[in-house]
Amino acid sequence: MKPFTTDDLFKAMRLLKHSGIKEKVKDLLSGIADGEEVDLERIGLDAIMEAVYAFAEEGCQRELYDLLSGPWEMSAEEIGKLPLSELCGKLEETAKSEDLRDFFTQLAELISMKP
Repeated sequence: MKPFTTDDLFKAMRLLKHSGIKEKVKDLLSGIADGEEVDLERIGLDAIMEAVYAFAEEGCQRELYDLLSGPWEMSAEEIGKLPLSELCGKLEETAKSEDLRDFFTQLAELISMKP
């Protein structure tokens, strides 16, 4: 897997905007009150299902394949034909990638900086 690029970041932002997933996940998390016991596994599964439903919308599926085709070094068509077990493995590898973790860590640090 090759590192994600700036172009990949903007593709991801367009996909998230187009799919509406940000609002759907925000709605899932808004029901959590301070001090309330939370079933993180249930929330995670619900978030994954919301993402799957959102990315199944017209156009989003192709946008997702296009986004993943760069880092995965595969064509969008090849991604669409992946066996589910291989897809899960690639998604796990992507989620655990150091460059994504580093990016979000640095972004969080930038956001938390005081002027």
